[in-house]
Amino acid sequence: MDRFRIQALDKLLRQSDLSNENKIAAKNMLLKKARIFQKGALKRGKTESVDYYQALIERYET
Repeated sequence: MDRFRIQALDKLLRQSDLSNENKIAAKNMLLKKARIFQKGALKRGKTESVDYYQALIERYET
């Protein structure tokens, strides 16, 4: 379920004209959920998912 929420937040941040406050909130939520999802993927040995979420985290941490 959270996988789809992460995708929706990513799409929202890339395509939408959000207020600065909403953009920061969406970015922080995406980073929080992506880190949790990445840890779960690492625990289960899903290296492709780990790489995907790492790239997503790096994109939004800057």
